[in-house]
Amino acid sequence: MYRNRLLYLCNIIRQNTCNGQIASRADKNYRLQQLQKVQLNRMSVQCNSSSLVSFGELRKLGNKPSKDVYIIDVREPTELQETGVIPSSINIPLGELESALKDLNDGQFRDKFGRDKPGKQDLIIFSCLKGGRSTKAQEISQKLGYQKVSNFVGGWTEWAEKIKNKCP
Repeated sequence: MYRNRLLYLCNIIRQNTCNGQIASRADKNYRLQQLQKVQLNRMSVQCNSSSLVSFGELRKLGNKPSKDVYIIDVREPTELQETGVIPSSINIPLGELESALKDLNDGQFRDKFGRDKPGKQDLIIFSCLKGGRSTKAQEISQKLGYQKVSNFVGGWTEWAEKIKNKCP
């Protein structure tokens, strides 16, 4: 639990707007308050920033699916219909993720999600609305033996904001 929150908060701190600054004083204060709410055991928890993906890194992947890179949105399908999707992402709701990665064979996975099943060495980037569910998805996949797992903690919220503001 502490690791989830720490990863989430580490990403909040490193998130930035187009010019590299926090958007407003109110936004900065809110983020600092969120950080202060979590008490961390520094001896047992570390921030692994290499497992976090920024907006810019995700945007560089482009709009076409890559053979060995998977962007998996773990929100519910109704949320995707209401908000939108990150280009080239596939939707596997968090509640279905473990069984999809563990129990489905390659053909079943392809039939259900429209892409080949990721291999244990493929890069998987998880996304959700704001980062909570994608952090859980990252942990689930790591427990199943997937080794290159990352998290776009800003999620759809950050993606939509930065696309709207035409950030590079």
